[in-house]
Amino acid sequence: MAGKKYWRLTALSVAGAGLELTELRLCGAAAPLDADAVFSCSEQPQAGALEVLRDGSTAQTCSFSAAQVAVPGFRFEWIFAEAVDVQQLRLGSSAASQAFPGACLLEASDDGLSWVVVADWTGILFPGPNAATDLALTALITEKVKLLLHCDGPDGGNAVVDASPLARVLVNAGATIRTAQSKFGGASLRLDGAEGHLYLPNQAELRLLGDFTLAAWVWIDPASSSSFNTVMSQRNGGSLGWGFFVGSEGTVLLQGNQGTISYILAPAGTVQKGVWQHIAAARKSGATRLFVNGVQRAMATEAECSWASDTSSPFCIGYQRATGTYPYVGYIDEILVSEQCLYQSEFAVPAAPYGSSSNLGGWPVKSDLFDAAVVLLGTPVLPHRVLGDRKEHSLDVEFGGQGHIFGTVACKGTPANVPLKRRVRLHRSRDGYLARETWSKADGSYEFREISTQYEWDVIAWDHEQQDFSTVANNQLAEVTP
Repeated sequence: MAGKKYWRLTALSVAGAGLELTELRLCGAAAPLDADAVFSCSEQPQAGALEVLRDGSTAQTCSFSAAQVAVPGFRFEWIFAEAVDVQQLRLGSSAASQAFPGACLLEASDDGLSWVVVADWTGILFPGPNAATDLALTALITEKVKLLLHCDGPDGGNAVVDASPLARVLVNAGATIRTAQSKFGGASLRLDGAEGHLYLPNQAELRLLGDFTLAAWVWIDPASSSSFNTVMSQRNGGSLGWGFFVGSEGTVLLQGNQGTISYILAPAGTVQKGVWQHIAAARKSGATRLFVNGVQRAMATEAECSWASDTSSPFCIGYQRATGTYPYVGYIDEILVSEQCLYQSEFAVPAAPYGSSSNLGGWPVKSDLFDAAVVLLGTPVLPHRVLGDRKEHSLDVEFGGQGHIFGTVACKGTPANVPLKRRVRLHRSRDGYLARETWSKADGSYEFREISTQYEWDVIAWDHEQQDFSTVANNQLAEVTP
């Protein structure tokens, strides 16, 4: 990715009473980059000094209490004189495995104000007592994405939008958007096995020449009898090309044909019919791996397999158009082609659509709104601390604070207002940034806690029944929680 001047590590998750680290470094491909960076933490260490985290040794420990780690916005931050391209995060452990982080987020910024998530690690393994482990940045790099299909839309539609920066226009040859099955977004791409597919002609940028990732969520129809369900392929009518398939016996196959067929094959029974499963093929430095539901099932070296196709080959989803073979029968969601290797070892399958990590929402505020139809009424709520998941926790860096917002959504009436269950959204007033959303309860009450008091906020009540206009309260200030 492009270099950044500002970096921060947030949302650290520990299982024990606190956090203990012996090393914390931002590294390039082989060596630390942060020796001259201004390094800080939002909390003072309970024991040890921050500088021991950059001394190149795992002998000394810097520790923080569980209460410190749980403070909204707890983070480590690096500020560089010039932009740097971080490729790895180095974590050093103490002797206590329960004090080692099992998950964390790395974020980056050009100006220290607008941040994006560049790496999201879960299931980090304890490297052993007083040992270090290097975590590669595997977040989706936008400029590396060559095709990204969320497969969303109205039931029966045929417009499939490419969400990659290239915004390619795919030709639809009989594929349909359906809401009967979906992994994310409420819809997916239905392929009926009768040659229905999507394609792009003459796509040189989709050749598999260097590092790459092919990934998708697949749902194979239990009635499918196709010997190879084509997830995606790029092949001409002759011998050049590649194909990514799910076989009739539950195999997963990445096949290359350069005059001689070569392939990587995950064994029978790897993919089950009638359920959503994540499949991926990823290559890094000549080693190609197949993953099913995050588990590595096969690997081959460059000497054993080659995938590059010629530039005249059509790129297809659901069918091999050039040869008229191997139709896919079932549903596909979240189709990704990237020139970046996202997976080199076992991983937690995506819990959200690809590309969503850089668009995470934040933390929000209060309001009293009146409209001819819908009303937000301020009502006191006893303050107490509630932490969301670790991604939400990390966003407290930007939106967290001691403020408190609460209220009631109601329909104005006589003799009394009628409480309503409605979606309530919080936007930062200055730029419209969606910071948080919630639903009011059956009694109409809603609340947001631990909100920054440095911003003004716009609060909106949305009527999902489409009977009334949305109601907005502009430029609201959060009240300080006592």
